[in-house]
Amino acid sequence: MQSFRCNQMYELTFILSPILDEAGLTSAMKEVKDKIVELEGEIKKEKMSEKKKLAYPVKKQIFGFYSTIEFSAEPEKIGDLRNFIKGNPSILRSIIITFEEKKREEAPRQKKIKEELPSAFKSAEFKPEKEKIKIEELNKKLEEILEE
Repeated sequence: MQSFRCNQMYELTFILSPILDEAGLTSAMKEVKDKIVELEGEIKKEKMSEKKKLAYPVKKQIFGFYSTIEFSAEPEKIGDLRNFIKGNPSILRSIIITFEEKKREEAPRQKKIKEELPSAFKSAEFKPEKEKIKIEELNKKLEEILEE
């Protein structure tokens, strides 16, 4: 009897400790990728950013290295990956989300807002009309105000 495998696409985003040097970052990233492969996952894309300031301290750290890995795996294996990540002291915070490989569409609310906007706001050439005042009229009004 054959077993049916149903792989789901996932995106794992995690923050690595700023204490790590370049070799440590490479090693931590490799550990996570190896764990995904060990759990019969397939890595599609990976990205590591430079050191960034966090919005708030995480485990007493104010900086971190953001990393993202897109992969496919069986849903039953994600729990094991989460446990591995929680046990890794180099990873400050992580999130795993599911997504489809298709191009993401605009949210219905955004479409509705765009439809409701007047056509003047949609064009890039929109400039509000300013009422022009003659200098003589302006001087006359200023004199009236100053006399009072």
